Amino acid sequence: MIPNEFEPITSLSKDNRIYFIGIAGISMVGLAEIALRRGFVIAGSDMHASDRTRRLRERGCKIYAYHSRNNILAFRPDLVVRSAAVPANNPEIIAAQEAGLPLIDRSVFLGALTRQYVNVVNVAGTHGKTTTTGMLAHIMIENQIDATIHLGGQFTDFDGSSVHIGESNNLFISEACEYNRSFLHFRSSVACILNIDRDHMECFADMADLRQSFVDFARCTDGDGTVILPVKGLGCDGLREEISTAFSNAGLTAPSFISFGSFEDGADIGFRNLTYDRGYPVFTLVADNREIAEIRLLIPGEHNVGNAVAALACVWALNLDLAAAALAMNTFSGVEGRFTYEGVFYGAKIYSDYAHHPSAITATLKAVERLPVRKIHTVCQPLTYTRLKLLFDEYVRALQASESLLICEVYTDREQSDLGMSSQLLVEAINQNGGLAEFCTNYEDIKKRLTARCQPGDIILFLGPEEVRHYGRLLGLEQRRDA
Repeated sequence: MIPNEFEPITSLSKDNRIYFIGIAGISMVGLAEIALRRGFVIAGSDMHASDRTRRLRERGCKIYAYHSRNNILAFRPDLVVRSAAVPANNPEIIAAQEAGLPLIDRSVFLGALTRQYVNVVNVAGTHGKTTTTGMLAHIMIENQIDATIHLGGQFTDFDGSSVHIGESNNLFISEACEYNRSFLHFRSSVACILNIDRDHMECFADMADLRQSFVDFARCTDGDGTVILPVKGLGCDGLREEISTAFSNAGLTAPSFISFGSFEDGADIGFRNLTYDRGYPVFTLVADNREIAEIRLLIPGEHNVGNAVAALACVWALNLDLAAAALAMNTFSGVEGRFTYEGVFYGAKIYSDYAHHPSAITATLKAVERLPVRKIHTVCQPLTYTRLKLLFDEYVRALQASESLLICEVYTDREQSDLGMSSQLLVEAINQNGGLAEFCTNYEDIKKRLTARCQPGDIILFLGPEEVRHYGRLLGLEQRRDA
């Protein structure tokens, strides 16, 4: 039975009209592309124009560069989909409510899609969702497996889009985010949980509540499906037993389980013989006590070894060719915004990465330290005042050992208060703990400081949300303009 929350979507037919509020968001724009391909008439609004909205406009979508009740009245939608980033007092939300139009969250729209495919793989976890889902996408495309894939980032394999749209309804693959408990709307035949870390705590009472939300997410897995979990640590110890109990208490048969991680730790599918070639991981994939293949990743970091094995565990759960999937992993070069190469500045290679949580910052810095590098210059922008306040000490610990550190002001797009936080406070705390941080006000300030210190053999890392990663792209263009 389809839950009532999905009725506004399931009742639609071809040529019905859907309006997306906040259509430029990386997930929203992908969902709009899927809806367009399915024959719906699409429009939407966003104040942040981009190549993503340009692509939609070229395909016939009406894109408004502002929010106004008149947009709703002019388009006359049959359904309105809102981004979680759009506040309740948005004039288009109010207009839709006053007109009695069906109004649903992005996550409900995505949840409805998961009920329209035979097999559904959802990848959840505080860290690594986009990379792991991108790995799965690359495997499917390289092996010509028909799938529709929804990703939280632009991807070269998707011709720069955030979605790949298959021809059949056999397989759907998506990220599943815990923010606002969005992933509880999703049905899974394969549910993968990469890790659980302290984040988005404005949505949860405490860590126990956050952990319970992941149990509830796994509980949305088909009884004949599979739940994939880390064999050890990563905030998931004991999670298998909790998920099994949740199924038992509901009077349902629990799905099967696959553990991933280090083979030495007892993983069902895992890595062993991990080494590094010029800083990039090389390991043997082992499944069901059999050596499957040697894998040589093109992206750095032991955390990406875990992501790769998790992606391959999903392949295994789908009963697809594991050896062929492992071969495809050797040509995966990453997703946009996840250790993306941006160019060279005064001989220093530039990379940008979404690492915005202290744990992700630590993992990325550790990965880069293994590469051939003279000196690492880190440019970091904290994402949201709420996260900075909650994880202030963790930010200090993650960044205080950086030998060249520039910090931009906090980025936020939906908070009404700074909660007494600022990047200047973070700089002061880092320096009080023996660090060498400097506060930067804008792109020109960053460029000036890096000009004075970068040399050939260095690496410049731009860590954080889109704004600071855009600075990395701009810096990569500087010397090309001068050439």
